[in-house]
Amino acid sequence: MKKNLFLTILIGLWAFVNCKNLGLDKNEEDLFDKKAETFLLLDDLNKTPELLEINGKWKDNYNSYHKIFALKSSTYGTIGYWEGVTNPIIVEFDNITKTLYVKGINEPIWADCNRNGTNGESGVECYSRIVWTNYQDSFYFCEIVYNKGSLDEAKNDPTIANPTNPALSGCSSFPWTKFTTKLD
Repeated sequence: MKKNLFLTILIGLWAFVNCKNLGLDKNEEDLFDKKAETFLLLDDLNKTPELLEINGKWKDNYNSYHKIFALKSSTYGTIGYWEGVTNPIIVEFDNITKTLYVKGINEPIWADCNRNGTNGESGVECYSRIVWTNYQDSFYFCEIVYNKGSLDEAKNDPTIANPTNPALSGCSSFPWTKFTTKLD
């Protein structure tokens, strides 16, 4: 029992340290997926981790590509990434409310997430809330809250998206983004 616990902790720490820097290139994509499988294997054997509904490789209506992967483990919490335009880390998600929260590790050049008067600082975390919907057999997503200094700020921001007709409007003053093709 002690040997199994030690091995589980050791492998878990290895996976956590190696998954922490998610600036993935093409050669590292499969490595991250293997590390995620390690989390699955280490999770409680009687419980299946929850997978993010929109996991996969996608092309959107702006010809941008996205690779999305996240899971919730009862042992390790949420791990995940959204590789695409800004490459944030997925820190939480809820498939029922179709909401996820992401963290970027640097301020965008137009943002001041820590509100110190300087935009685009390296190493300053920015949090966003993204919602998605399934409409007419397609997925749409909306980054409805962005550039917040903490996860709590992103969660508590009152801004909401309207998924009634995402093909036309409803993402605040921005359009929803449509996943036009699933590439898996």
